[in-house]
Amino acid sequence: MRILFVGDGERDAVTIPPIVHRILKTSIESSCNSWARLHGSGKGYKSKLLYALAKARSGGMSGLVATIDRDTADKGERLKRLKAARKTDRSKRAPLPTALGEADPHCEAWLLDDESAVRDALALAPVTPVPTVGRTSNPKDELDLLIASSPVADQGRLTLLGRIAEKVDPNRCLNAKTTGFRAFVKDIKDEFRASGGGRDDE
Repeated sequence: MRILFVGDGERDAVTIPPIVHRILKTSIESSCNSWARLHGSGKGYKSKLLYALAKARSGGMSGLVATIDRDTADKGERLKRLKAARKTDRSKRAPLPTALGEADPHCEAWLLDDESAVRDALALAPVTPVPTVGRTSNPKDELDLLIASSPVADQGRLTLLGRIAEKVDPNRCLNAKTTGFRAFVKDIKDEFRASGGGRDDE
């Protein structure tokens, strides 16, 4: 399955594809773009998603996965714009599987929420504290600190973020509703079920 991924940067590029692979339980050939690099798309998330959808179709992609960080925006506001773009696209063209997610406050929250995945990927000792998502305002900083102090830190931050993502189990993410991860997982399954992914035999 060939999927175009659109996200906020290089961290999303190494973490979102393996998460989607685990959800869909099928092989994925990924192509990644950042929102900032969608040149010629116009301003705003709605215009950018419409442009990305056109690009996915012209590239013969099986579907598109777009994620955004909430950061300091109102909760759900950016996601609402993406959903509006998806609806607009489908009013004019045959539907292309398009899964959308808003990470609150950013995608690192989805990783940090699975303590087992973090410990395993970073080879952390059992006594090493892993902050819970509900008790930190900046999961990105917390993960960076854990990576810097881990025995495998020399492998590089992006490599290790990707390794954590490969091990993330949505069923272990206790704050998935708050972080937006639960809604993202559901959208992935809903959008790609007809394409043979998102089986419910977990």
